[in-house]
Amino acid sequence: FSYSRNVLSVSVSPQKQLGATQTQTQQRLQEREKELQELRQAVESLRSSAHTAVQDTDRIFTELIRFIERTRSEVTQLIRAQERAAVSQAEGLLEQLEKEITELKRRDSELNQLSHTEDHIHFLQNFQSVCVPLGAGDSPSIPVSPHFSPEAVRRAVSGLKERLEDLCKKESIKISTTVTEVYSLLTPEPGSRAELLHYPVKRVPLPKSQWQWLCSAAAVVTLDPDTAHCELSLSEDGKRVRWGQRKSLSDNPHRFDLYPCVVSREAFTSRRHYWEVEVNRYWRIGVTRESAERKGWISSSPQQGYWCLDSYLSVFSALTAPVIPLPLSLWPRKLGVCVDIEERKVSFYTVESRAHLYTFTDMVFAQGEKIYPVFCTEDSDKDLELLPAVSLEINPVTDS
Repeated sequence: FSYSRNVLSVSVSPQKQLGATQTQTQQRLQEREKELQELRQAVESLRSSAHTAVQDTDRIFTELIRFIERTRSEVTQLIRAQERAAVSQAEGLLEQLEKEITELKRRDSELNQLSHTEDHIHFLQNFQSVCVPLGAGDSPSIPVSPHFSPEAVRRAVSGLKERLEDLCKKESIKISTTVTEVYSLLTPEPGSRAELLHYPVKRVPLPKSQWQWLCSAAAVVTLDPDTAHCELSLSEDGKRVRWGQRKSLSDNPHRFDLYPCVVSREAFTSRRHYWEVEVNRYWRIGVTRESAERKGWISSSPQQGYWCLDSYLSVFSALTAPVIPLPLSLWPRKLGVCVDIEERKVSFYTVESRAHLYTFTDMVFAQGEKIYPVFCTEDSDKDLELLPAVSLEINPVTDS
């Protein structure tokens, strides 16, 4: 009896295990079928949405083109109308001058004939009529500009063209960023942070013209040794920094005393500025406002006046509150940073692929407050290196 019970126990255990495995397999199958259906629906929704967006975009740009055409036509008509008015006025004056010249010639002829007459009676009879002094109104002064240069008009229209081009390039960056974020179909919301970090994400590169516009704001940035943490070593030219042994440095209000960070000598209070950094394994890069705390513990969050991306221990993230993880597939070797003071935003890009990574908006700082590039590292094997402005070239990425 005991033997039979043991055999039954042994035979039941695999049956239970098999049933559990089958149940698990069926559940996984149902989950995957549901995910497949959801993905198909998402693809169809994306296609429909993209089609609508393209139609709306075409319509809006067509309206914009028509507006520019109307403006061109209005300016052309204005120039022609002004031309007709000026020519009409000039023709009236020409007619008046021609009549006056004819009259003066006739009078000159009469005076000439009278001066040569030998008939004294005839001379006396006609003298009073031909010797009437010319009145001031008979010969009006007509100011004439000898130069009708189109240069002023050309400058005005060229200025409009340049402002429109600059605005279009600036806004197209925003549009490209929005499109990338809205149509990131294959950026799901995984169940775990690890899934997101290793999920393969591909970003569409910025068009060449937009990247050129971005690089046109290239800034020269050098590291300020008076702000560097005592464990950071800076190169003499202020272009490279590496983490290492603690050094004895004089303290000052601007030096970081807990976190291995350093800011640049240069500060920005207006316009747009772009720079690039060749990164290492452990880094934190972005911008900070002048009033931000540099002593003690800092979270490097926007609330503390820091707007940074962070790479540490295979974790790539935007230091918001809470922190936003970014896929490791987007991790850059060269990081591009662009701060726009007027727009109060800072954007980050992967230089190799010209792809947008993340943008902090609504930066909070006082009017006229200085904004500094900030760099932190805990990598003792490789420098963070600021790339020279002359190296900001257009990379051979295929434009879509």
